[in-house]
Amino acid sequence: MRCGIRRTVIWAKSSESHLDVCEHSSSIHVLFRRVLAVHNEVLAVGRSNTFNMLFQYQQFSSSLALNQQREPKRMCLAAFRQGIQTLLQQVKDRYLLLTNGHTVFDGMPNNLNDDMTNTIRGHSFVKDKQFDSIKLDFLCRLVQDHNLAMVDGDGRLGWNILAVKDVLRKCGEVWKPLYHLLYVTSQISTRSVQFLEHHTSNSDRHRNIFVQGQEMILLSGYSKTTQIADKDSCTPAFINPKVGQFLFEFLAGGLRNAEVILAKVAYGDTAHHEYKTYLVMDNGSRIRPDQWYSGFKQRNREVFGCGWGVRAFRQGAIAMAREFISPNDAFAMAEDLLAEGADHSTNIDKEHYGLVYGSIPELTNNTMSKHRWLNEEWQSFCGLGPFPPQAP
Repeated sequence: MRCGIRRTVIWAKSSESHLDVCEHSSSIHVLFRRVLAVHNEVLAVGRSNTFNMLFQYQQFSSSLALNQQREPKRMCLAAFRQGIQTLLQQVKDRYLLLTNGHTVFDGMPNNLNDDMTNTIRGHSFVKDKQFDSIKLDFLCRLVQDHNLAMVDGDGRLGWNILAVKDVLRKCGEVWKPLYHLLYVTSQISTRSVQFLEHHTSNSDRHRNIFVQGQEMILLSGYSKTTQIADKDSCTPAFINPKVGQFLFEFLAGGLRNAEVILAKVAYGDTAHHEYKTYLVMDNGSRIRPDQWYSGFKQRNREVFGCGWGVRAFRQGAIAMAREFISPNDAFAMAEDLLAEGADHSTNIDKEHYGLVYGSIPELTNNTMSKHRWLNEEWQSFCGLGPFPPQAP
């Protein structure tokens, strides 16, 4: 009797387990049919076979992932100012590594006379005779330190092309953080295409870089009225001394002159001309706008902790300037200058912009004074001085 009862209980439990399995399996089939119905109604393209289903689900999953919120476009001012110092240190460290710890200038010479009206093709302030021996010494030292060339028994000079190209690449790495500093700190808002067009010497267009006294000046910010006959509008940008000392060292101390010569050896006449004419160069050629955009965003992410691209940075810089720069004399003056920095104000062109008649920059004292004030305010905000960073 007990055995019969036991078999009955075991059979009953087995039946319950079987029913549970059947119900679970049935629920899975119902769920699968629902998913299949959604697929057929919403996602399916073509016949409902395994490949099409997997392909469409992959697209659906990818769209969900790519449409997630991106990182916030915000900048920490402390990280921004620390990033400026990081860029300065990068320029110094890379230059000393390239030159084995050798520098040329302790400061800018007092006897340099830069004629801004000289329109001779190829002219720049580095053509001053006092720099000739300095540039030659730098080139000889660079060739010797990096084994760029050798002289055979017949007295013929032979270049190590691979080593020359490697040195040009290293020179580009020295320049890149300086380009970033010039773009960020020289003006509140600079158009990238115009920045990439900066000339170190006269060519089809007049050069952009000048030395006046102990100041380095960029004539930048070409306005939208550049097609007007006999008139090329521009704004003076006063380079911060901490940044300008590196730019002067590289141009007058021989680095760019060495690049000009080595570029002809490794890449030919076109590279030789571009290195001699344009400021923004890298690895044998000019930096293209698309290269600048991607490199600018990546460097912002690395040193500022903020992945702002060119457009976002320009808009952010103008917003920060309006918030933090408070004029000492009149707010209207700052408003006008900030509008000019955005390159959108053309109706006050004659009053505030420097005018270039032909190839000669004509800049009034009033224009220079106002833009010097604005540059000092912006560079102080960036943590470069001459004043402490402003409060909002």
